[in-house]
Amino acid sequence: MHRTLVTISMMLGFASAAVAEMSADWVEKWRSDLEFFEESIPKTHANLFHTVDPEEFRASVTALSETLASLEHHEAAVELARIVATIGDGHTRLTLPLAPGVEFEQGHSSTAAPAVTELLFHQYPIRVGIDSSGVWVKKIGAEHVTALGGRVVAIGGLSAGAAIEAVSPTIRRDNEMQVKHHLPMFLV
Repeated sequence: MHRTLVTISMMLGFASAAVAEMSADWVEKWRSDLEFFEESIPKTHANLFHTVDPEEFRASVTALSETLASLEHHEAAVELARIVATIGDGHTRLTLPLAPGVEFEQGHSSTAAPAVTELLFHQYPIRVGIDSSGVWVKKIGAEHVTALGGRVVAIGGLSAGAAIEAVSPTIRRDNEMQVKHHLPMFLV
């Protein structure tokens, strides 16, 4: 049986676009939002620190605040999603703003379009499955039909395994089954 090996970013013709680091004005806006987040979430969450140590949580927020000037907007959003995921509660999440046409579950609420278009998260036009042997192509457009069922060896310049390791910490969870459920969506 012939198996196709798929490298998602190259096969679909995507290239990384350089995006400028955020301006000083945006850094201050992000810092204000992070302060609000750090102050308000312990007051509104029933048991915020059941999984994450309070000092670790605060240190993560502080570290993000201190590195904002060197980040792009989407990098700051992903780091904030990682911090929120450390809470260890599948109902507490940072809902990333998805570009129009992205067909993925957002949970129980939607997110208004951001003022910064660089914050819109896009998708590769592919759906993947994950099993004990790795990542495979579950659905893809007709122009790439020969890749259907093929093994995915790389995603956006990372090996499939490294992509899973990079994405997993950003996924909200009560347990590892939620990570497994959401990984196919987050990978693309």
